[in-house]
Amino acid sequence: MTVEKIMRRDVVPVRAADPLTAARQYMTAQGLAAIPVVGNDGEPIGILTEDDLLVRHLQRKPLPWWKITFDEPEQLARDYLKRTGTTVADVMNEVSITVRPDAPVEHAAAVMHEHGLPVLLVVADGTLVGLLTRSDVLDSLREADIIDDHSGDPAQLVREMERQMNAEAWVSTQTIRVQAEPRVLHLFGLVRSEAERAALLAMARSIPGCVTVESHLVVQKLLMHI
Repeated sequence: MTVEKIMRRDVVPVRAADPLTAARQYMTAQGLAAIPVVGNDGEPIGILTEDDLLVRHLQRKPLPWWKITFDEPEQLARDYLKRTGTTVADVMNEVSITVRPDAPVEHAAAVMHEHGLPVLLVVADGTLVGLLTRSDVLDSLREADIIDDHSGDPAQLVREMERQMNAEAWVSTQTIRVQAEPRVLHLFGLVRSEAERAALLAMARSIPGCVTVESHLVVQKLLMHI
């Protein structure tokens, strides 16, 4: 699935010269945690987040001496502007990360996670064409899981579990056996730690078609104390 199939096309952006009060109203009316800022030609020039607005209401504490001494005066001025500015331009963050409408949703999810983005601007030929929220991505991935549900076929469950185990360096693959019945995975064998056991159970539960996981795993450290 591509980004253009799930992105929001009806988002009304704000302009750099707009007052922050108006920008906040636009965010609230559209149910957004962040809103795009565009230039005169519709090109994305920034993004305004709820956190940008929240920081303005926090009590401003005196700067410690080391920050005054070692921070660049320009950065200190920017910080002050973010707290006291009155327009979107004063507070917004410049756009540095966008995604194309034909990008896979999985790629967009990875970008949002890696950079901690509440929304992702969708840009084509330099123009803002849509907006992607975390909820949009989560809903699409959940739908994909349902579509990929192989009705809990035992052979498919075993193949997928073994494939995922072989892809992870932390798994003790030589000491673990996987069996299955319709919609149920059974895990047998020795693992090196409680963390490995918990991660394997989470892996099994994440496989489409798996409804129940039966653990017969034994932690080696616990075995040594018996």
